[in-house]
Amino acid sequence: MINVSQISIGRFHHFHLARYLNKYDLFYQIFTGYPKFKLKDEEDIPEFKIKSYPYLHTPYMAISRYFNFPKKIMNDLAYYARTTLDDYASRNIADSNVLIALSGSGVKTGISIKKKGGYWFCDRGSSHIEYQNDILKEEYENFSIKYTPIDQRMIDRELKEYESCDFISVPSNFAYNSFKKFGLEKKLFLNPYGSRTSRFYQSKKRNYDDFKILFVGQVSLQKGIFYLIEAFKKLKHPKKKLKIIGMISEDIRDLFLKELTSEIEWIGRVENTMLKDFYSESNVFVMPSIQEGLAMVIGEAMSCGCPIIATTNTGAHNILDDQKEGFIIPIRSSGEILEKLEILANSKYVQKQMSNNCILKVKRINGWGDYGNRWYKKIKSLDKKFL
Repeated sequence: MINVSQISIGRFHHFHLARYLNKYDLFYQIFTGYPKFKLKDEEDIPEFKIKSYPYLHTPYMAISRYFNFPKKIMNDLAYYARTTLDDYASRNIADSNVLIALSGSGVKTGISIKKKGGYWFCDRGSSHIEYQNDILKEEYENFSIKYTPIDQRMIDRELKEYESCDFISVPSNFAYNSFKKFGLEKKLFLNPYGSRTSRFYQSKKRNYDDFKILFVGQVSLQKGIFYLIEAFKKLKHPKKKLKIIGMISEDIRDLFLKELTSEIEWIGRVENTMLKDFYSESNVFVMPSIQEGLAMVIGEAMSCGCPIIATTNTGAHNILDDQKEGFIIPIRSSGEILEKLEILANSKYVQKQMSNNCILKVKRINGWGDYGNRWYKKIKSLDKKFL
């Protein structure tokens, strides 16, 4: 019998996975740093199977949202939140024989599972951590901003996971290729994300006389926010508006706030349950990131019928088709963003066609259904001794 346990410091995509594992009677439990009161909207997951260990991650989230603590303190909190969650899971893993652990959170538990003859998936929601560190360093140098590298303890921890685990699950070809560069191709399991259609759907009628552009994510150099702002400022449209949702990275706060105008609105943090209204009223969603695994906000926007402009490094190729549900562009290309914005701004027909294509595409991938089915097939194929 297969019993799958998961470890995920936050929500991310892991609760979508838990729903499908539970549907297929494979789900044993999920260990998380999220407090239980924050997880009451996670339907179709038995509450007793959610093992919350929130003692460091919850303070980390609160401090990140409301305060500006020194980087060293935040790095310590993030690191120990993961190591203590891993310790807790390793002591309570019980009869599990398959572990799917978010990278950085499962090395002790994963080794324990393997010693018992089980299998361990290191689930990486981004590019290889050293690739990520290198490309971010390069981006900060491009903007002449001091770069604080990823905590070396986290790099070392993840590298140990990559080496020790049985499989590395990744959500996009972009992430897959970043691991391939480090000779890890044989361990890779590619499984693109989906979209939560019960939460994200077209909730408002879109006004095609206006041209509303939306960004959702951390306002940071990693997300490529300044390439979008540069393109937007050059766009000629009498009723253009750029709405930016997300918390600002402290290292660009002053630089970013100077860019705000009557046409560029920073909204800050918005509850996930409220995002559908912003996606639904927007004429295009832009994700200009320098690196991601597969940005889940792309699927959310598509579920609401919002056309997409996204870079190759967002994983967009794995959820949408270029020039059908939107446009896929190179990184660091404000000119390409501008060109695609102009195509959409000048054609209500293209907007409406892409909007319809987005909704149809999410239906075809069955929300998170295809993602869950691929996990089911992968786990079932592991070893007949579990069947």
